[in-house]
Amino acid sequence: MIMLKDNHIWANGSITKAVHAARAVGGFALKIEVECQSEAEADEAIEAGADIVMLDNFDGNGLKLAARSVKERWRGKKDVLLECSGGLTEFNVKEYVNNVMEYTMEGYNVTYHEDSQQ
Repeated sequence: MIMLKDNHIWANGSITKAVHAARAVGGFALKIEVECQSEAEADEAIEAGADIVMLDNFDGNGLKLAARSVKERWRGKKDVLLECSGGLTEFNVKEYVNNVMEYTMEGYNVTYHEDSQQ
């Protein structure tokens, strides 16, 4: 898997260019994850071919709204996993995910959220 963070995106000039460059190096079988700070960035990443979109540093309510909105826009068009990161602890993770996220990133541990099936 390749994770594209803000510095990779900046170095390539855009999310789209970074995803295309990663795909050219890694081929079709490699998973590409893109760190996104907004719904617009998430949409660009999905359109460019990202397999996983990390919604980074959203607050609990903002994350729920953004995740639902992104899922709704792409429903039936492209399969993509949504992940969240930033500000999560074992004490607040439920308020962040609440049936809208497939994965959460807690430090270096990735945890599957069992209630993500909608």
